[in-house]
Amino acid sequence: MKAEGPSVGLALGGGFLRGAAHVGVLKVLVEEDIPIHAVAGTSSGSLAAAMFAAGFSPEKIKEKTLSLKPNHVYDGFEALLSLFLLVGKKIADMLHIPFPFRVPLGLMTGTRFERTVERMLGKQLYFRDLRKVCLAVTSVDLSNGAMVLFMPEVHEMYRSAKPTTIIPPEDVVIISDIPVSAAVRASTALPGLFEPKVVHGRLLTDGGVRDNVPVEVLKKMGLDVVLAVDVGYDGISIHRVDSIIQVLFQSMDIMASESILMKLDDYADCVIRPEIRNISVWDFDMLNYCIEQGEKMTRQMLPKIREIISHANF
Repeated sequence: MKAEGPSVGLALGGGFLRGAAHVGVLKVLVEEDIPIHAVAGTSSGSLAAAMFAAGFSPEKIKEKTLSLKPNHVYDGFEALLSLFLLVGKKIADMLHIPFPFRVPLGLMTGTRFERTVERMLGKQLYFRDLRKVCLAVTSVDLSNGAMVLFMPEVHEMYRSAKPTTIIPPEDVVIISDIPVSAAVRASTALPGLFEPKVVHGRLLTDGGVRDNVPVEVLKKMGLDVVLAVDVGYDGISIHRVDSIIQVLFQSMDIMASESILMKLDDYADCVIRPEIRNISVWDFDMLNYCIEQGEKMTRQMLPKIREIISHANF
């Protein structure tokens, strides 16, 4: 049954720690009674989207976000071991001798972060359990470039709408039968940092590889109004580059920036861009600053948001 008034979708983009700004956005939208009928998340945005769809209040999401520490995400021992194995494999190849160990597909397996997500969301939370807000989480199949959407089966009408891409993929793949925490882990598998997540035999990587702000997903689901939150590379702000991990994040942001702007122009009715500067991947003490910036920019955008919703056809 159609909701009273226009249906509103919220797309939360990737940006690692900058993704904490999504919490501030959600706080303002809820306080101001802006309806959210569906939420789509990519990479760090998928975690905030999942917590909101699971029924957590913005205050609770903020509490969980501020509790995050580097050791909840990174595993230094795994990273050192991976570097050792990669060097060992290179030496073995140069000497043309067998290498008896598995070569890692990322600096870290992502197991530690996945356990953190499970604690935040609940290990047994499935898409079928989400009753009030429809959730979509994006990922990418490394074998063929296909977009993988984790979402409830009720929205399989999305199969008829194929997102555009430079790489001609197979039809969009929709997966509904895994825990939400596993979907978030797949969506946040930043290439080079975390190993891809294997789901149903598919090797899945960060959703930001193809769609860092999933506005197209929401528009093609039929939402009347699509609000977007972009916390990625802005072309102006200088984000500190002080480690190999920061190089990975910043490089991915820059590569994705042009396609993001094109999709936002095509599919977003309103874009919220919190002003977040000089946030390193280690700056967990800056999470509250990111939340505040998200809240500040959303309050500034409220008149426009209200105007767009009031003029939407329904």
